[in-house]
Amino acid sequence: MYQLYPIMFDGENQILTVATADPENLIAFQEVKLAASVRDVRPIVARPAAVQAAIARAYYNDNQLFASLMRAVQH
Repeated sequence: MYQLYPIMFDGENQILTVATADPENLIAFQEVKLAASVRDVRPIVARPAAVQAAIARAYYNDNQLFASLMRAVQH
């Protein structure tokens, strides 16, 4: 499983921007590009924990990882 999280979609230019901890994983970007039928996939580098927390929050309605990240930032 790739650790990618969609951040922004530019519909006019068909570009999907994703957060990832592995910006050199060209295979993952190619697969997402084909699956999403977009012209390009552009990575934004993020910490692995942040990507995992965003995925858990968005897809599983699990705020625990996200909350623990926020607590770490506040301390």
